[in-house]
Amino acid sequence: MIAVKVSTAPSLEHSTTSGSPTRLLIGWDRTLLESTVAFLARDWNGKGSLDLSDHLILVPTKNAGRRLREALAIHAAKFDSAVLPPLVVSPDFLYAPARLVASEKPVASPLGAELLWTGLLLQLPLDEFRRVFPIDPVERSLKWANDNARELLRVRNLLVESDLDFQKAATILTSQDLEAGRWMELSEIEKQAISQIEKAGFRDPAAATREAADSGDLPAKIRHLVVASVADLKPLACRVVARYAKRFPTHLLIHAPESEAPHFDPFGRPLPAHWLTREIVIPDPAHSIHQCTTPADQADLCRELLAPCPNPASLFAIGIPDPEVAPTLKQQLIAAGQSSYDP
Repeated sequence: MIAVKVSTAPSLEHSTTSGSPTRLLIGWDRTLLESTVAFLARDWNGKGSLDLSDHLILVPTKNAGRRLREALAIHAAKFDSAVLPPLVVSPDFLYAPARLVASEKPVASPLGAELLWTGLLLQLPLDEFRRVFPIDPVERSLKWANDNARELLRVRNLLVESDLDFQKAATILTSQDLEAGRWMELSEIEKQAISQIEKAGFRDPAAATREAADSGDLPAKIRHLVVASVADLKPLACRVVARYAKRFPTHLLIHAPESEAPHFDPFGRPLPAHWLTREIVIPDPAHSIHQCTTPADQADLCRELLAPCPNPASLFAIGIPDPEVAPTLKQQLIAAGQSSYDP
């Protein structure tokens, strides 16, 4: 984990208009976890409980949330106190259908929607959708329909996170002459699937998700929103964050020093045009770059490099370009009495 520093100096704030998210660049000279805790506890003097119960914290993963809650409890314990914890969630919490007020029709579950899409594909006249299904399957079985339904829903979910659906994507791509016919057919399949879901007495999950982004609400106690260094915040989540920023203080913690401020967008996401062409400076490469011939050699070296540290899990992250190295590395760490987490 790269070291970072927290600061609440006015020079670190980038808020162009009233009601917009405030960017805070928290540096690189302390761990990200330490800096996030320091920011959340910045106004606490150690007396009474550390009350963060009115905070909603967005983190990249569930494991990041677990570690943050643990670190807050440890920080409070240093003052013989306790923490009233914040609500720590991943960004999709913001636009989950659960954010909507209950309506007459329940939202179809992911499994329910998948089964209804599967049923549709079993009955679909494939001759009318040759750009999506250019040839007939050898056997038009339940497995074939379910596999294709899962794939279509996977693509659709990615589109929804980008604040789109098949219909909107078709409109955009048709104007750019990019497989227009294929996307129009996908849009028609989507339309029929939504109709099937509604006939079954449910609301379409994707439509409910986008509606939640527009008009959903957070728990009543929430008065502060913090985006804790989520470097890949999806477009739909960005739109919801901007909406809530008009209601209460919203901070975007950016894992970088102030000097890098121009290289992040208003939602704390790295700007690819800068970072893809930037030279990565590696101090003393002759001693910090090591060549290994096999996955076992790499695992052995990782174990040796981690050995001097009494608590490597709090300081180190291991990036593995080749997944074949992972099992060997995990076994080597276990043999050395070290635990690991593979997200």
